[in-house]
Amino acid sequence: MRWTLRWRSSAEVADLFHGPEDPEWAADRDLIADELQDPWQRAAQAD
Repeated sequence: MRWTLRWRSSAEVADLFHGPEDPEWAADRDLIADELQDPWQRAAQAD
């Protein structure tokens, strides 16, 4: 199977954002590391 990628219009994805909110989002949001990091520095440290 071959995948073809293309941008979707906002009308095509609008249904994804309808419906109830995720009740666990407030707690989950705090689990995401939100500080800025340099991925190149992190890769260099791993070597």
